[in-house]
Amino acid sequence: MTTRIASGERRHKLAIRSATEVADSHGQLIKTYSTTKTVWGRVKQLSGKEAEIARQIVPSATHEVVIPYWSGLTEEMQFLVNGRTLGIASIDDRDMAGVEQVCICEEAK
Repeated sequence: MTTRIASGERRHKLAIRSATEVADSHGQLIKTYSTTKTVWGRVKQLSGKEAEIARQIVPSATHEVVIPYWSGLTEEMQFLVNGRTLGIASIDDRDMAGVEQVCICEEAK
C-alpha cells in the first residue's frame, strides 16, 4: 500500500491547463492553453534514485506532482506553478483508489 501525502504537504497552488487550437490571423492553427481547474498539490523536483526510476517511464522527467484525484486529468494537459510550466507525461492513480494522482512531468523550456 502506498502512503498518501498529508494535506499539509500540498503547498503548491497548481493551475491545470488544457490546450485549444485557435486560428491566427493567417488561418494557421496555434495551440493555446487556458486554466481548466486549480488545485493544491505537492511539486517535487526529481533527483537521485527518484529521478532514475521516473526516467525509466519518462526519459525527460523533471518533476513529480501529486494532486487530489480528478477524473478529467489527461496527459495532454499541463500544470502551471509559480510561473513554471510542467507538461504531464504520465498519470498514476495511486492504489487505484480514486484519492490521489501522481504525475510525472517534464518542465517546458
